[in-house]
Amino acid sequence: MPRPPPPPPPPPATDTPLRSSERLYKRRDVRPGLSRALDVLGPWGGAEGDEGGWRGAGEGVRWKWVDLKGRVGERERRGVVFEDHPGLVLLPRHLPPTLQRSLIRSSLSHIPRPPNRTNLHTHYRLPRSLFSLYASKSPEIAARPIAAPGTVVREPSGPRGRVENTAVSEETRGVVWGKGRRMEEAEPSGSVKPLNAEEAMGKLRWCNIGHYYNWVHKQYDFTYRDPHTGGPLPIPSDVHSTCTSIVRHIPWDLVPGIDAATGERWAETYEPDAGIVNYYQLKDTLMAHVDHSELSAELPLVSISLGHAAVFLIGSPIRDDPRAPTAIVLRSGDAVVMSGPARRCFHGVPRILENSLPAHLSPESLDPEEGEGEEDPWEPYGRFMSHARININVRQTGLSKEEIDRIVEEMGGPRPTVRKEEGAGAA
Repeated sequence: MPRPPPPPPPPPATDTPLRSSERLYKRRDVRPGLSRALDVLGPWGGAEGDEGGWRGAGEGVRWKWVDLKGRVGERERRGVVFEDHPGLVLLPRHLPPTLQRSLIRSSLSHIPRPPNRTNLHTHYRLPRSLFSLYASKSPEIAARPIAAPGTVVREPSGPRGRVENTAVSEETRGVVWGKGRRMEEAEPSGSVKPLNAEEAMGKLRWCNIGHYYNWVHKQYDFTYRDPHTGGPLPIPSDVHSTCTSIVRHIPWDLVPGIDAATGERWAETYEPDAGIVNYYQLKDTLMAHVDHSELSAELPLVSISLGHAAVFLIGSPIRDDPRAPTAIVLRSGDAVVMSGPARRCFHGVPRILENSLPAHLSPESLDPEEGEGEEDPWEPYGRFMSHARININVRQTGLSKEEIDRIVEEMGGPRPTVRKEEGAGAA
């Protein structure tokens, strides 16, 4: 008989329920169970689907279905709301396979280009289309270090760490975006090595969209502007339309913690102007944190899952809350909306579920609605997604165009989105 799995190591005496849950799902010595993780619709293949054999049961999770307003994409869809998490909405399988593939194409081929910035742009000179070299399996060097070898610099902060920035409010905005203040950038490291396209794509972790987010200060730096228009960097049109449609179709009067009038106003006026695309490899995690860089603490944050499934944890606004957080299995095509009270809750992703890529995203899959895709074949996208998860999330900073323009002027005016030593890359 096989040996039973070893018991988990004893947690530190100071462990909170949130931290204990993170440890549970991060374990690699044994496969963590999902009995307490809500998995509303399960794999895309239904009872016949495998997707790694991961199945959540959602024991103890209090949730209910709500009907979305109108028809979305010619199909009626439903959402899930949570009694214990006011303002949280889950839309399982909301994005059909064709839209998933379209957003993946955009997230890999178009979005990670200047003037948008990625974690790679801090350290490397990159070709304009890194993914096209990845698709061709080119062995040539694609990412060349900016700094001279041996240059000693402070390593930059990134989106995977614990957030300790000043919460933006009416009282602190003058400190965050003070007159004449310039937010310094992380310096390129002298220890990085040249990379071919496959190696570089494997190190891609995030890309800013919309208003630029400074990872050193963990605050928005509105002085970075679109070099073509002189205005703010835009949210990509496909991402914008998908996320605004989600907010518009939620029945806000049925969402706990949100009054109907506020929800209706969001449905009419929601205009995402900032966001990030996260690229997770299978062993990556996102520590529990609270987003508080936006002036409004309640406006909806829309998050879209693509590729491998993940465990999403959401707790309360208190890190050491004695109550256990809620675990939700997020599968490709799911959307999560955090609004109102949910915006100030600790949340994170302690586990990407290996081998959970749905069949319609595999390298060999074909979508009859897309045709054979000879001009832009799916295979390289599926090849990347075979070991990855993409998360697109957008939010609204809560500042008007006039307020942002005034902040830019007070901070010394606009500045280029690409540093001289980086260059814009070859076409």
